[in-house]
Amino acid sequence: MTENGMRYTSTPSVDQSAGPNEADGFNAANVGESATESVYANDRVLAYDPFVKNGLAEDSMTNLVLPYIHSAREGVERLDKLVAEYGSAEGNEVQFNDQDEVWYMEIATGHHWVAVRIPDDCYAVATNQIAIEQIDFNDPDNYMWSDGIREFVDAHQLNPDNDQWNFRHIFGTNTKLDHHYNTPRVWFAQRYLSPVAAADQTPESPDMPFIRKPERKIAVEDILYLLKSHFNETKYDPLGDGSEHDKKVYRPIALSGQPSLTSCRCATTSSRNRRPSNGSNSVCRPSAPTRRSSPTPTTPTSPTGSSRPR
Repeated sequence: MTENGMRYTSTPSVDQSAGPNEADGFNAANVGESATESVYANDRVLAYDPFVKNGLAEDSMTNLVLPYIHSAREGVERLDKLVAEYGSAEGNEVQFNDQDEVWYMEIATGHHWVAVRIPDDCYAVATNQIAIEQIDFNDPDNYMWSDGIREFVDAHQLNPDNDQWNFRHIFGTNTKLDHHYNTPRVWFAQRYLSPVAAADQTPESPDMPFIRKPERKIAVEDILYLLKSHFNETKYDPLGDGSEHDKKVYRPIALSGQPSLTSCRCATTSSRNRRPSNGSNSVCRPSAPTRRSSPTPTTPTSPTGSSRPR
């Protein structure tokens, strides 16, 4: 590790026997990162670009990136260099935010990824599924991508579409597990924040847009509601009055397994004032439950080398 890393505040794992395994944090330049959200690519793309054993993993990502970046864009650029040099040990989605921008990045295979800038008047909901859609390769101000990704897709005939380059279609999954675990959570959040636009969506809709405009200003209370939600006021609420089948058919945001509250992470940072109160630049990330300690100040340390996807 170099000696010019900035101080930063992070959220480490409760069990630090294998290292801090930091989920997220902010550095001294007021740049934020959230970096422990697993995503899963399909078998076709992984057959041609498998994950790299002992490559970059979520347990060391914050430590290797956050101390050295001064903007959200720099976060994507630094991760690009690390993935190019060491490869990725797993699929991850990562968010970077600064005073002006929010960038959302999905690392899908051993060496390939894309990233998108969240527009100022929009929000995005990200679960444990590849979500980014069309990439405009002529717009580097709002999209970034790994070197050679188009040639990789063309060489192995991986694009299922004739008329578009859709990262979700090429690299992502659309499985029964997704329809139980991922798409219902996107559905619930979008029907709450954009009820008119999302009126025709169902919990298992496979092509819900990743980025949407809210139909009102997003307040902190809205984010709190979504993070603690469990399909409230629908027949799918495990604590509601629906049938036993309906109450168990989908995995809610704030409940896991038995109806007891667990933790869920949500990266919800406005580009202007660090909170989504103006409805801009928000990435809501309901995730699998994990146990975390309170944020503690830290300085850069050596990566642990361990890997444990969530």
